[in-house]
Amino acid sequence: MPLRAATLLAAFFGKAKMKLVKLLLQNDSIRALALKFYEPDCLEDELLQCAETITLALYKDKEQSSSLGTFRYNLFSTNLAKAKKETPLECLPPTSPALLQHCKRVYYKIQVWLQHRLDPCLWGWTRQGNILIPIMSEADPAPKDLLQEVCVKCIQFEAINTTCYN
Repeated sequence: MPLRAATLLAAFFGKAKMKLVKLLLQNDSIRALALKFYEPDCLEDELLQCAETITLALYKDKEQSSSLGTFRYNLFSTNLAKAKKETPLECLPPTSPALLQHCKRVYYKIQVWLQHRLDPCLWGWTRQGNILIPIMSEADPAPKDLLQEVCVKCIQFEAINTTCYN
């Protein structure tokens, strides 16, 4: 059963689904975490904790980071130090708020497969008319003061017809 969840869980840039399938086949503890998505009354926090552990294993966190956020920071810092050009941000694992929304959608889909009726709007989706749109994250992409600084600089640069790289 966890292999079905693998087809939904491994949707991260540069992380093939077969890598997750292999991880599930080789690691009993990771497989047990994936089975949590099959429980009918699982809490969001439990799903997120399982998904963070699976994600850290998928990205091969050798330093046993205390959290996904810490791992993202360390991975970004390491890549930045080694890089001769910009580090592609899509190579980082998702943030915890983005992973939570992804987990909620995966959980919803599995529960639908298992014939359990859930409200999709409580499980990572928003409704626009008759269409369900995935919620990517409920958190801001960056701290508000940083976003304000970037927006101000972009507006200033656009005024003189140059490209803003912020």
